[in-house]
Order: sequence, then C-alpha cells, then structure tokens
Amino acid sequence: MKIYVLGNTLIKKDATAVNLVPALQKELPQHEFLLVDPTESFNPDPDKTLIIIDTVLGIKKVQTYEDIDVFTKNKTVSVHDYDLILHLQLLKKLDKLPKKMVIIGVPQIRATASLVDQVIVLLAQ
Repeated sequence: MKIYVLGNTLIKKDATAVNLVPALQKELPQHEFLLVDPTESFNPDPDKTLIIIDTVLGIKKVQTYEDIDVFTKNKTVSVHDYDLILHLQLLKKLDKLPKKMVIIGVPQIRATASLVDQVIVLLAQ
C-alpha cells in the first residue's frame, strides 16, 4: 500500500507527519511511505484508496478525514495547506481523485511513540 506523507521539515510545526515516517517504516515495512510535496504533482492511482498523512493545524489528537470539502470550508492558514487542497481539488475536478480517500491528520506536536501507535491503528482499519 502506498501512503503519501506531506510536510515541511524546515518548518517545525509542519514536520510532525514527516518525522513519523522512520518509525512507521520500521513498524509497517509492508507499506510504502512516499514523501511528497503538494507543490509538485503526485498522481495517486484512482482505482486504489488514497491515503495521506499530514500535519493539521488546530487538532489535539490524530484523526481521519474522508472528504476534502471539510478543509475548503476552513480558512487557509498556510501556503502548504492551500497547495495540498488545491492539488486534491484539481484531481477531483479532473475525475482523477480516487473514490475512497483517507487523510490521517496528526497534530502539530513532537513526533512520539504514541502518535506512531495512533497512526498504525488507523492504517489497520
């Protein structure tokens, strides 16, 4: 399974998801974790579930989202957030967004074993 991971290691608040990758790869070697930049195109397979792990502003615990429209109702808080949503909206408009999508949002906190465990539980569903 391909899992797209977004974030920016140059901005500490936006690096949580990326910082989880080494531990996730160790615990889930059967999955492929792809670090992607939303400002560059990434083209998920429209016939497979799209799974994204990203840092989400304002949440206190790991949670999932299955509809990009949830994000478009909120104000954009950074260029990074705008680019991801813009890219997903473009894929949707071109009918290239997979029918099933899960965004695993992680809070803007230090990457911990607890966060890794929470993401693993969500990936197992």
